Amino acid sequence: MFILTELIIYAAYLVLDITDNMPEMSSLLKFLSVCLCFFVVDTHVHDIKRIMALTVAADFFLVLTDFYSTGIFLFIMVQMNYYRFLTKTDCFPLEHFAAMVCAGSILSVLINFFIMPIDINAFLAVTYFSSLVLNAFIAIRLSPLYNEYRYIAICLCLILCCDVHVGVTNVFSSGIWYSFGLIAMWLFYLPAQVIIAQLYSTKSLSLPYSSQIR
Repeated sequence: MFILTELIIYAAYLVLDITDNMPEMSSLLKFLSVCLCFFVVDTHVHDIKRIMALTVAADFFLVLTDFYSTGIFLFIMVQMNYYRFLTKTDCFPLEHFAAMVCAGSILSVLINFFIMPIDINAFLAVTYFSSLVLNAFIAIRLSPLYNEYRYIAICLCLILCCDVHVGVTNVFSSGIWYSFGLIAMWLFYLPAQVIIAQLYSTKSLSLPYSSQIR
C-alpha cells in the first residue's frame, strides 16, 4: 500500500510539473510524499528515523516556505546523520561537521573567485553537497560488507542526481536544462526517500538483510 500510494503521488506531481499546472498542489503532494516516508520507517531504527524527521523538516522549509537557508542547514544535518549511521559513530560527528564546513568554505571561496558570487545559501549548499558526495562514496565503498548499504548508496546517488539539477536551476534561469531541471529534481528525489523508508520499514526489518537496527 505504501509503494502504491507513493507511486500515485509521484505520478500526480510529475504530471503537474510537466504541464506546469497547480504548482501549490504539486508542492503539497511532494511534502506529503516525504511525510509518508517518515511514518513508514520503524521507530526502532533511531538513526534512520532521525534522518527522515530532519528530511521532513528540511523539505518543509524548502518546498513550502522561503526560508531556504534553514532548509539547507537541516539537510546538512541529514548528511551528518547519514555519516554517523554509515560509520557507526555513537554521537554527533562534530569533527566531521567542522571538516565539512571548512571544505565548504574553501570551495565557496574558489567558486566566488573564479566562477560566480557566493551568498549564504550557496555556501550552505556547497557544504551540504560536499557532505553528500562523501557519504555516497562511503556507502559505495562499504556496500560489499553490508547488503543494505547498497540500497543506501543507490539512495544517495539518486539524491546527488536531484541536487545536480537543483544546481542547474539556480545557475540557469531559462532554457531546456532549466526546464528539465525543475522536473528532474523530484524525479530523482522521491524514489531515494522511498527506498530508505521501505528498507527500514517495520515489515522489511524482519528480512535477512537487516542488520542495522540502531
